[in-house]
Amino acid sequence: MSNLIRLTVEPHVQTYVQHLFGPQLILSDDNVITLLLKRVMEPFDKLDPGKVRPCRKHDLGGWIDVYVSDGMLRKYGGFISNENIKGFSRTMDTIIKQEMYRWCHHPNRPDNFVDYNIRRFIDYYEFSEDDLTFDNLKRWYYRERQRLDKRKGEIKDTVLTIPMMLHEAIVSNKQIALF
Repeated sequence: MSNLIRLTVEPHVQTYVQHLFGPQLILSDDNVITLLLKRVMEPFDKLDPGKVRPCRKHDLGGWIDVYVSDGMLRKYGGFISNENIKGFSRTMDTIIKQEMYRWCHHPNRPDNFVDYNIRRFIDYYEFSEDDLTFDNLKRWYYRERQRLDKRKGEIKDTVLTIPMMLHEAIVSNKQIALF
């Protein structure tokens, strides 16, 4: 028997998930989203499984239908806290933006202009302008590019030195640096 969990997410996350996996998501499938969901689910109370934990649920604007079998419901649980719901939605938002960044840097991209590639990304996934704006994605793209460029400049010279032969290390007074 299958159980339905209606999970609230941001509207652009709903659009993204439905574009990739269709209107219904099955927890037994192995993909990024179901692996994330398995980690945020918590088991029910052992003494009274019918007792719902006292927690107000938020409405983020979109919904994902997740079908869970009875065995997986017992194994992973069916309770998702408010913090985990918001964290799942933020994580999926980051995944969407990282895919947009890869989309703009793909070797087979049709244009070298970032603006056109971001527009094509929005059109491909059919995001509405109210949910995920072009300006928001463009700002995130430039911040991410700046962050990655900064990270490239912070590479240290030598972090770990392992000599080829013990005799060479003694002769040249080299030491193994662990940090």
